[in-house]
Order: sequence, then C-alpha cells, then structure tokens
Amino acid sequence: MSRIIKKYFTLDEMTAAWDLSEPDLRYVVENGQLTLSARIVGLRMEVGGFEETPEGERFYIPYQNCLMDGLVDLCRRDTYALFRDGSVSPRRFCLPDDEYAELIRDGETVCLRRGDLLVRQDERRRFEASVLQTTREGQVKHIDFRCFEFDGVLFDFTEMQSRALKFLFECARDGVPEQKFRDILDAASSSSSQLGHLFSSRPLWTRIVKKSPGHRGWYLMDSRLVVALLS
Repeated sequence: MSRIIKKYFTLDEMTAAWDLSEPDLRYVVENGQLTLSARIVGLRMEVGGFEETPEGERFYIPYQNCLMDGLVDLCRRDTYALFRDGSVSPRRFCLPDDEYAELIRDGETVCLRRGDLLVRQDERRRFEASVLQTTREGQVKHIDFRCFEFDGVLFDFTEMQSRALKFLFECARDGVPEQKFRDILDAASSSSSQLGHLFSSRPLWTRIVKKSPGHRGWYLMDSRLVVALLS
C-alpha cells in the first residue's frame, strides 16, 4: 500500500481497489454515479460559473482567465465518448461548486485517453459511501465506526480513527486480520508515525485493537468485536 497521501488517484488503480469490472465501471460513469477528472498543466483557460434566466435557462458567467494547473472534471458526454471511442478532445470542463473551465485559444483541445483519467480523493470517498456501500448492503450491513457500543462500553472516534477501524474490520472479514501499522495509517490517511499517536485522544482504543502476538508493529481488531459486527 502506498505511503503517499494522495489528492487523486488513477482510474486504473481505483478500479483494481474497488474490484470493479469494466462493464460496471462504464455503467456508473455513463449514468453519472462516478465523476472522472484529468490533470491540466499550464493551459490558459476561462473560469466561470452559471446563472439562470427567469425561464430556467442557464448561461455562462466568466470570472477570470488564468493558467490552469490542477484537476478538472470531465463532462458526462465527454466521458461517454471517451469510453465509446477510446479518446476525446474536449474544450470545456467542469469544476467543483458548479463552475466551469474552458480553453481560450481557438481550436485548442486536450486529447484524453483512458490512461489520463483520474478520481479525486473526495469523489472516491463519496462514491464508496453512496454507491459501493449501496451495492454491498446485501452482503455486509453498514457500520458506523465513529460511534458504536461493544462489551458494555460506548466508543466514539474521529473520522480518521474510524477509517483505521473500518480497514481493520474489513481485513478481518476478508480473512487477513493482522495488518502492519503503516498500512493501517495509510488507510486512515493519517500522517502519524505510530498507531498510538493516531488514537492518542481515545485511550480505550486498545480494548478493541490488539497487537499481533507474532509480529512486531502489526495489529488486528479484537475477534469478539468482529464477530459482533458481523452478526
């Protein structure tokens, strides 16, 4: 597992992590369930937003011209064309907060292929929570690791701590309960150097996360909690 805290991921590494087939990938993309992005470097673009007429028609409102260096999102029609034709050369892209970015120079386009497609970190989290979780509801119930009761104790954790617990639970569920502390921290997107630092604000964490008896620096979720969560 990578130790780099990323703001975006390649589409290929995400489909591998999600175990998503190509037909399923195309379905979620074509139906607007997953927004894909691309990296723009040093291109002059117009950035703006939208307003509506009293009749409900939207029109563009430019804010500024700038050298774009960052992520832009593909419009749904362009993503569909890329999967259909293998490449696409759009001029206009979407931005968060209902904004847009468009190339200024006449005739200029950005040629994109499958290998150029990216997934933003926040889009990954949204997709995993709202789409993948929904498809897996028949297999595993949703568990909120931010707050739960176990063995007569009410546990509450931060969002980052809950991601570490979720990772340990899923590993135990998949038959590989023991995990190296560095991989657990990566799964939580934590920059801490030790697992104890991540959970320093919650001293009760050692009641549900145990050190591996056979590997130094490896941890696993208490098996009784795993059984309780799966029941």
